[in-house]
Amino acid sequence: MDEGISLFDLIKIILKNWLMLLGFLILGIIIGICFSKFIMKEKYQSQASIMVAISYDGEPKEYDYNNSLLLINTVSELAKQGIVLESVAIENNLTIEDLMAMLKVESSSSSLLIKIICENEDKYLAQKLADEVADALIFECKTNSDLGMIGSSLLRTSNAIEGVYIGQNKALVALFITCAITFMGICCIFLKEWLISKRKSLSKINILNQLENI
Repeated sequence: MDEGISLFDLIKIILKNWLMLLGFLILGIIIGICFSKFIMKEKYQSQASIMVAISYDGEPKEYDYNNSLLLINTVSELAKQGIVLESVAIENNLTIEDLMAMLKVESSSSSLLIKIICENEDKYLAQKLADEVADALIFECKTNSDLGMIGSSLLRTSNAIEGVYIGQNKALVALFITCAITFMGICCIFLKEWLISKRKSLSKINILNQLENI
């Protein structure tokens, strides 16, 4: 009676084909390292902050919270407009569309802060773009007469720092690829052994049939 295949039998099959498994393991390591190093794109993020604060009758440190809150959405949208981004894009040999794709603008009603966030594969360029967009926004608001009191209501609260890595964990991706290819190798080993066993069984059946026909 067929007792089936035990765990010990499976381990024996793997050990019997250790060289084939080692080949798949090495292949997985090579593909994992190459994919994580040469194909995966790095992504860094840097941000600069601006405070929108309308003062009471020009008094410093006395801010009109309600009116500042109304203005913050306008300034957030203005930061993403071509009138602000054009000079930054030209200086960095980018199109406005490319720059907009790297840019995020977030606002907080509790702190009246606008965060100019830039993402790029180069951590230094992410920092540079975040700073330059923030500077361009303030400059445009202060020098454009059509923007009225907006310019006097903007305060630069922080400069961008060197971009922080926010991409996928490369080591984890490489490990996953290595494990996946190694698992494929184990499946191939079992498939090979099954085909060999099947072929042997068919050979035995053919021999028995030939003997019966004699």
